[in-house]
Amino acid sequence: FFGPQWVESIPLLQILCLASIVGTPASLSVQIMTAIGAVREQFVLDTIGFAIKILAVLACAAFGLKAVAIGFVVSGLFNTLLRLYRLKFAIELTWRDSLAICTPGAQASLAAGGCAAAAAFLLGDLPSLLAVLGCGAGGTIGFALWLGLSRSTARTDIINAVSATLKRA
Repeated sequence: FFGPQWVESIPLLQILCLASIVGTPASLSVQIMTAIGAVREQFVLDTIGFAIKILAVLACAAFGLKAVAIGFVVSGLFNTLLRLYRLKFAIELTWRDSLAICTPGAQASLAAGGCAAAAAFLLGDLPSLLAVLGCGAGGTIGFALWLGLSRSTARTDIINAVSATLKRA
């Protein structure tokens, strides 16, 4: 899309995308811990996670950018596991509950990502801006397909939210 000068950054971006994925569940704990009145404990978890990320980056820096990106993945995974472990006791959250909560979002992401990847493959020879717009349209189509075909409660929630927003507009 952006020319040959960016090819070397692809592995780094792929690793950083993985870091984003493993860190996403940890972001849910902020609202939950605040809701149950455990703000101080949330601060402690944030401080531990921040310290682990700094140590991972410092330890990996001597080995290059790829190692630093891997350090981000490892520190994000540790932080997520630490937070989910704490939530297990705070709200009696099981791994099965976590999986059930994440499944609809994962399905939607896979549908959108699959269609965006297909668009990228099919439109790879177009100018950069058009290819990016095509990937965005592919992702939107994939999400819409999932929304139309899914029997998930998330489907109903999204449709109700969109409907309510459109009525207010």
